[in-house]
Amino acid sequence: MGWAMKDLNQEQLLLQLNETCRERLDAKMRAASDKTVGHRSKKLRRDIARVLTEIRAREIAAQPKS
Repeated sequence: MGWAMKDLNQEQLLLQLNETCRERLDAKMRAASDKTVGHRSKKLRRDIARVLTEIRAREIAAQPKS
């Protein structure tokens, strides 16, 4: 990941999530025919989790404190 999630706004995070999911799908399709590509899918899965974690952390921070 060449970008800092903290510097991205919500729309940019969602765009990055969409792009990373698309990359992962492409990597999975290639991995079905070429076993050397499997490690890329693992990295992309972790990148997706990082973006989702950041989105959720921002949602929690935006909620009013009770």
